[in-house]
Amino acid sequence: IGRMALQNNQYQQAFRHLQQSLALATQLQDEEQLASIHFRLGMAYRKLDQHTQALLHFEQAGQRYLKLNRMPTYSYVLVYMAESYLEEPVQIDKAEELLQQALKIAEEHRHMTRAATAYYSLGRAAMLRHDYAASEAYYHKALQHFRQNNARSLLHETSLAIVQLLLQQQRYAEATTMLNELT
Repeated sequence: IGRMALQNNQYQQAFRHLQQSLALATQLQDEEQLASIHFRLGMAYRKLDQHTQALLHFEQAGQRYLKLNRMPTYSYVLVYMAESYLEEPVQIDKAEELLQQALKIAEEHRHMTRAATAYYSLGRAAMLRHDYAASEAYYHKALQHFRQNNARSLLHETSLAIVQLLLQQQRYAEATTMLNELT
């Protein structure tokens, strides 16, 4: 119920149910559920731009997924942690370190969607550094992976990120062409 409420942006209800779940999972010592609940709490705090709280829960989730040897899920948590670090420009180095780690795990496990997500976030980090060539290269790698998985919404999101990047570089003709392809 907490996860559904979170997806519907009903934060008070989500927090209430997730906290109840956390108490129950703690009592049962259910490490897998604790990892999942901490991950969802991190996502909830992230949606509310409370990144310090989000990171605390992501770290709890990450430690548990690592202990459970759930590496593809651990890589996903690393991406979300990195995205929270990217909210503060002084943390770009930490974010990139986590993203490279997530990418390595995703590629080792041949998890294309996780790898694409890591590439997308690396593109965002490079764009924040104003390293436009690296950003574009990462975004295009993300596009390739999302195409292979036929992840249409993520394809569109990545394409829009490339459009934003092109606009920042005043490459208006290319941005217009890409927007026309999207529509």
